[in-house]
Amino acid sequence: GLNIGTVNKIFLEFPHRWWSEECAGFSLIWSKEDKEEFIKSYGQEYEWLCDVFAFISVDYQPRVLCTWIFGKFARHIELLTDNDISDGLYLLLEMFLSKTYNIPKFDQMIRSSWYTDEYFRGSYSFKSITTEKLNAETKDLAEPIVTADGKPIILFAGEATHEHYYSTVHGAVETGFREADRIIDFQRIRGWRNGFNTLERPLSASNQKISRTKLVIIGAGIAGLAAAKALEDANFKDYLLIEAQSEIGGRIQSVPWNKGWIECGAQFVHGDQSQLAQLCYKHDLLSDVQCRDGQGIFIRNSGCKVDEALVEEIDDLICNTLEDCEDYQNKNIEIGCENIDAVLRNSLNKHLHEENDSLVIRTIKKEIFDWNIRFLAIDNACFSLDELSTKYWGKFKALPKLIADSLGKENLRLNTSVESIKWEQNDFNSPLILNVSNNTRILADCVIITCSLGYLKENYKTMFIPSLPNLFSQAIECLGFGLINKVFLDFGISWWKPNTKGFQLLWKEGVFCNKNLAVWTRDLTGFDVLPNHEGVLLGWVGGRGAYIVETLSEEQIAIDCENLLKHYLKCYKISPIKRCLRTQWNANKYTRGSYSHITTRCDANGITPRSLSQPIWGKLTEHDDKDVPIIMFAGEATHENFYSTTHGAYDTGIKQAQIFLQYHVAE
Repeated sequence: GLNIGTVNKIFLEFPHRWWSEECAGFSLIWSKEDKEEFIKSYGQEYEWLCDVFAFISVDYQPRVLCTWIFGKFARHIELLTDNDISDGLYLLLEMFLSKTYNIPKFDQMIRSSWYTDEYFRGSYSFKSITTEKLNAETKDLAEPIVTADGKPIILFAGEATHEHYYSTVHGAVETGFREADRIIDFQRIRGWRNGFNTLERPLSASNQKISRTKLVIIGAGIAGLAAAKALEDANFKDYLLIEAQSEIGGRIQSVPWNKGWIECGAQFVHGDQSQLAQLCYKHDLLSDVQCRDGQGIFIRNSGCKVDEALVEEIDDLICNTLEDCEDYQNKNIEIGCENIDAVLRNSLNKHLHEENDSLVIRTIKKEIFDWNIRFLAIDNACFSLDELSTKYWGKFKALPKLIADSLGKENLRLNTSVESIKWEQNDFNSPLILNVSNNTRILADCVIITCSLGYLKENYKTMFIPSLPNLFSQAIECLGFGLINKVFLDFGISWWKPNTKGFQLLWKEGVFCNKNLAVWTRDLTGFDVLPNHEGVLLGWVGGRGAYIVETLSEEQIAIDCENLLKHYLKCYKISPIKRCLRTQWNANKYTRGSYSHITTRCDANGITPRSLSQPIWGKLTEHDDKDVPIIMFAGEATHENFYSTTHGAYDTGIKQAQIFLQYHVAE
């Protein structure tokens, strides 16, 4: 039922680059009449050339163009000689481009032959009409053949076995991990069943330090601190709050800057009715400045300012479309509207069709729309908006210190990382054994895990012995956890006009950068003027750029930002950058990103943040009639409505602590 197709590449190397540096390639537009005339003039043997639709520049190979051959002729050209293909492609280039360019003969040609290679017989898989008729699924091929006792003996991996990312390299990689994990999980569970009680549970034979507590909270970010505060408020003291890093706060990270502070992590409190907002108001922790990012002057690639009315028009269009998405949870979603990117682009196309705008205005509207797409990708910490589900759309450091100061010093342990959590649902001595750093073992009845979803994604398969129940593993895999980074630029003086809120940068549609601008800056939406700081701009970077900036020096980032500002703000006299600071949230092994979002993969598997917030239950004594929670998760990624927010994280910590108190602490 599954199919594999053939796509071949042909690389042409010329003696010199005869097309401009800014040119990314050439797209060939064929009409039906063009193809008929071409075949009539050159014969059927050249019909395969009619399926050549583009010649694309190749990164880091300035003299090379690449073309792709697909469909029925992808196999056909594998039977042709190099001379046949070379002559045909040169004919095509001359036919389309000779009026504008003087095209030399190419020095060499390299081509792929995926179908005639007996070990591949094609390029990558796809689902066809036959697939639907036979009701076949990629997951059918992914099911292992097992023995009577469940031991997997024949397993299948490769891109064609990935349920969602078939035909992709990352899909193939994930399936290799999947099948290796399947074997490891089987061996771990069998080993745990056969030897856990006899080999690993005895504690007397170990030279580890052993401590005993009722509850362990892992992670002293805002969720972990909130959980500890809820316990203290209930006068419950038999708990440990452990933090792997040297300071509390998690993704709240305030850094001294000149005579004030800058927020390298979370910086906004959304609304004023949440428990967190009320705590901040009570202790006067919120700024008087009502701040919103993404405001200011919108500037085109040419340096021209954009009319505010056009910015507001597209902003309203996007806001109204996203508001409509809030009702999608209870509706059948139309085909083509499964992700936010598709919904927004459909809305824009409808708007452009209805409006009688000039070509210039249409172009500007598309650029404003593109800016909003990049801004939303940052706002949701996703690589692109086609990952983002339609169905489920919706002095800071003083705060963690305030909470931590109310806790007992003996309850908080910094620089203490968790190596493994051994758990058993019906162990009547101790359901949980936590192996932590410093050669220490902690026995507990319950654990609340508040570490970031990014950390869980990287570590959950080795962290829990035995593995987590499937629902929790699936939730960790399906929920999205993306990356945004901040770039702070200190100019010393404000070279912009008073009351300027920022500079938001628009790019020409389809133009990612030019040779004078760093590639990563395409993912920088603009710069906000930082309130209460003299001469400081804050830039937000999402997408691929967020990963790239972590690999660059801050000196190079400053140079790249200065070039970008000078390119856009030609009418301003821009002062030199005195200091640059950028965040590195992916490089931190205890965060591995910024915050969560709901993906289309969640929709396909019925996963929401609530899937991760449910407790894992077990019994503490042989005579217990009811189960009690023994493993619970908290943090922004577990809040059903306010995922990705600080107050969402705070609420989940309190909620899980209250559940613990309800079941574990006698009236």
